[in-house]
Amino acid sequence: MSLTERLKRRKVLQWALAYIAVAMGVLSVVDMVAEPWDLSAAAQQVIQVLAASGLVVTAVVAWFHGERGLQRVTKPELIVLSALVVLTSGVIWSVSGSSGRSAVHQEAVTALITPGFDVSRIAVLPFENLSGDPETDPFVHGLHEDLMIRLSNVEGLTVTNRGSVSRFAKSSLSIREIAQQLGVATVLQASVQRSGSNVRFTALLIDARTDTNLWAGGYVEEISVENVFAVQARLVERIAAQLAKALTGAQLDVIRKPPTANLEAFELYVRGRDSWLGLTEPTLQRSLAYLSEAVTLDPAFARAHSGLADTYLAMEFVGILSLEEAVTRARESVERALQIDPDLAEARTALGHVFLHEMNGPEAEKELRRAVELNPSFVDGHMFLAMALLDWGRLSEAEASARAALEVDPLSTYGAWGEGLVRLARDDYAGAAEQFQRAIDLDGSWVGHYELAWALSASGDHDRAYQEIEWALSNAAGALAREFGLRSTGIAFKAAAGDSIGARASLARLSRTAEAPFALGLAYAKLGDVDRAFELWLNRTDWTILLPTHFRYGPLLDGLRSDRRYQDVLNLIDEQWRWREGSRSATTN
Repeated sequence: MSLTERLKRRKVLQWALAYIAVAMGVLSVVDMVAEPWDLSAAAQQVIQVLAASGLVVTAVVAWFHGERGLQRVTKPELIVLSALVVLTSGVIWSVSGSSGRSAVHQEAVTALITPGFDVSRIAVLPFENLSGDPETDPFVHGLHEDLMIRLSNVEGLTVTNRGSVSRFAKSSLSIREIAQQLGVATVLQASVQRSGSNVRFTALLIDARTDTNLWAGGYVEEISVENVFAVQARLVERIAAQLAKALTGAQLDVIRKPPTANLEAFELYVRGRDSWLGLTEPTLQRSLAYLSEAVTLDPAFARAHSGLADTYLAMEFVGILSLEEAVTRARESVERALQIDPDLAEARTALGHVFLHEMNGPEAEKELRRAVELNPSFVDGHMFLAMALLDWGRLSEAEASARAALEVDPLSTYGAWGEGLVRLARDDYAGAAEQFQRAIDLDGSWVGHYELAWALSASGDHDRAYQEIEWALSNAAGALAREFGLRSTGIAFKAAAGDSIGARASLARLSRTAEAPFALGLAYAKLGDVDRAFELWLNRTDWTILLPTHFRYGPLLDGLRSDRRYQDVLNLIDEQWRWREGSRSATTN
């Protein structure tokens, strides 16, 4: 009997057509009820797989049992049906595994396959000002900064620093792309519309891994201006709840506390902080004016007092104030801030910075560690601590602090600068140069060029190192150029490049100036006058911030480290930084 006759006799075709009609009906019903019954896509795919598999089962059953009298189950039939069951189960498992697992399981899988997303990190993008009035920008910017400060008090949550997120204001990148660059899993987008005494606040909390909103309908509040800080607190509490971060009573007290009761003082504070970022004489003078007026309007505004301390120290950095005057004014302001709010991380960092200027190592370390404990998201505290630890020869600890700064603010100049210094100390000169170039690309500061010069010289490219020093020299304030000894450092690189005649001529013109003794010593050392170098280092050098780092690390002084006087200089550094008996001594690790 032919195959065609057997198919006809056993009615395989009829069975198959009947099954197809029934299956299509079932699938039509499933399609209609999928939405009202809330059937997932995975469930619908499983039903489709079963329907397709059923056609094969029907054909097998028809072949073995379609002819009257063939009721016995045969061994070939069992084999075919068993294989079909295994194949169907595998397809169903694959479908459900890729899109039908539980939400918790799926979240874990997503986290594993997207290592660029850190589930403990959140980025708050700059708020969009929908008011149409540029005069309301400080108010909107201030709310953005205030929300990030409040969020940083949520334990277990890292808030990306303002310096990084500000780069994505009005960005054309997708949320997922921004999140990948920042290493965050969650992004908050918000807009503010102020009209007179009324404010409309809208926010979306987005899971960047799936690009989906975590809140149905977002967060919307229409309030009076006077209640805006209460809205900020409620928003933080809602974010913490969504991210399963428990809040203690103490944390809630901090989160709900308004920074000031005077909105005019708040806006002046924001203008002052924004001006401070310019780090030039005109912008710092404006910063001083705004912040001074803010504390006049509200003498209990701790953040404004802390901002004044930062401004005074920055004025010394660009040569507006003398070191003594800047430190005296900064100390007065920061002590007032801490009287008002002893747990203000910015103020603790500012006080640590004051102690660094005073070369009081133990107190500086205590305050900076307290600052990063209070607010792990405050990048300045990590950065100042990293630099100081390098100066004190505690390389492993410095590396940890520098990495913490980068984790908090992956796109910050400070983070790149700190990482570069650590790599320089670790003899990774190419990596150091890469980080310093990154710092330059981020803000173009002369300090980046100064540090890049050290990395280039360490790798043997002394000519380029000299060019970078020249660029830094042309852009740094005169007082800072002398304090860092830029001219003398350039002479040292010139001598290292083999131009001893030019280096000696340049050094002769500088030897009677107020150039930093540390850098003069470098130049003398590279020209072979080692005794003169050690005389300067042991008798005249003020081993302030960053200079000990370059004395301790790098190949420029390799030939001098076997000299007993080298250890004498290290001992002098410890003494100047007040690492005395009973406190932790600096050791190179």
